[in-house]
Amino acid sequence: MGIFLLFIWLIMFAFSFFKDTDIFSPSKIYLIILFTFFGGIFWDSYSLKINILVLLLILFGYVVILFEHKVKVRFITYYISKKQKGLITFKIWLLTLIPLFAQYQLTSKLGGFSHFISSIGGRVVEWEGMGPIILLTKLMNILNYIYFIFLVKFNVRGKKNITLYILHLIVFILIALLSGSRSNLLWNFVFMLIFYNYTVKKVSIKQAFVGFLLILSIAMIVGISREGYKIENGKLKSGLNNSEVSINFSKFSNFQYGLQPLEKTIDQTNLFELEYGLTYLTAVTNLIPRKIWPNKPESGGVIITKKHFGDPFGGFSNYTTGLIPEAIINFGILGGVLIAPLILGVLIMFLLNYQKKLKYLMVRNSSFKKNILILGVYPFLLIGINSYTYAEFTTNTISMMVYKVLLFVICLNFIFSKVFYKKN
Repeated sequence: MGIFLLFIWLIMFAFSFFKDTDIFSPSKIYLIILFTFFGGIFWDSYSLKINILVLLLILFGYVVILFEHKVKVRFITYYISKKQKGLITFKIWLLTLIPLFAQYQLTSKLGGFSHFISSIGGRVVEWEGMGPIILLTKLMNILNYIYFIFLVKFNVRGKKNITLYILHLIVFILIALLSGSRSNLLWNFVFMLIFYNYTVKKVSIKQAFVGFLLILSIAMIVGISREGYKIENGKLKSGLNNSEVSINFSKFSNFQYGLQPLEKTIDQTNLFELEYGLTYLTAVTNLIPRKIWPNKPESGGVIITKKHFGDPFGGFSNYTTGLIPEAIINFGILGGVLIAPLILGVLIMFLLNYQKKLKYLMVRNSSFKKNILILGVYPFLLIGINSYTYAEFTTNTISMMVYKVLLFVICLNFIFSKVFYKKN
């Protein structure tokens, strides 16, 4: 069955290229995310029900292919004075002090650097109640992304400017690694690549493929490393120091992420009390600190970990849900299987409507602010909406709309306020 599913996936991927050669079209991103987080279905044994559901997810790619738009790339370089370049650089570095201070505060509250490193593996519990500080540390991702946009759109060159950006990139990588989140580190590079593809130069299939393999490899390495972060005898140790973990390296990939919760919710005979949509509301209620609302609803990841997996992490970590499993824990197997495609369809239609806006933007003379805003937000939506297939609804929504879109809009308006420019 796995070979058959892989064959169908390859046909869908080839058809996507036949209709549109754009390497970052929504259908290709959708299919690549399915491969990355459900890929285990192609070489491991799963029940017939799981195989059928994954087949339906793959076939849904056909809907995306039919309704997606061809985006004609239009490259525009903006020119500003040396004084304004210096002002923009100053603003970026000034804002960078915020995530740096937030990281310092987070480290201090957890008892210093050694204790902080040891807490990364159990950050779900250890960092509870520190949401506002964590939000400010994530500002670093947005600032580095905007810094990249500034360099490529304003054709900023020179040894000094490149050196400053590399320094900023190093700071971003360090803070991202301290977050313990692979997505926090790696997705930023994907966003940059997508933005570059649509606004500077088209990325070739070879370049995209090499980038995909590199990001996937780093994701697996970081995933293993964070399992054993600690300071021992003054030295930093990680999961890579564990010989047993290193031997079973392939088991720590993302290829089962979407399959594990699906298997638990579909093949499990015991049905738990349904949530009736409460896990979706946590996309809003999770923004309220638990100190203010101690009994607020639990998100889908917490529910599925405690009730379906038996809480193997003791509250120190949670499994992700994915679109179908989260619908099942809310409305039961029948309701979940019927409702999940509707939710996915609405989300994809929103993405494709936004892509249509991007298509028209490319053929019109729009203002700089409008160009950068629409083009800059697009990678967040392109990755974020397709990620609902494997990610928890609440975590993915907050990450996409608050940590990315909202922070991007605020920072962009501040950094590029009163900027006078001319086109090439």
